[in-house]
Amino acid sequence: MIALAQSLVSWLGVFVAAAGAVLSALHLGRSRWVMVLTGGFAVEAAVLAFYRVGVLFLRNSIFGPRMMSFAFLAAGVVGLLARAAVVAGVVGVVSELPRASGAGSTPPAPAA
Repeated sequence: MIALAQSLVSWLGVFVAAAGAVLSALHLGRSRWVMVLTGGFAVEAAVLAFYRVGVLFLRNSIFGPRMMSFAFLAAGVVGLLARAAVVAGVVGVVSELPRASGAGSTPPAPAA
């Protein structure tokens, strides 16, 4: 039962990253940073899916631990770059938002 719950949570991570890619892709024309954000989410989803499939390969002895350890290392580096792309995309999109006229100022009162 615990193994099933762990597997479900792992696959949910893949689906959340894929949803991030799809939802950010819906806004591709709004900012130049959205493409970076979309790519980061897409690569992160692929890396997470690779980890799940790699574990299945190890359990079924399709590939040996030595070969998979190198693949997991490479996937970890690619995943790290994908996470950095997501962060850069969010920072880029937020930096293009309109800024308030003064730091900490309150919005003007509505006209009566």
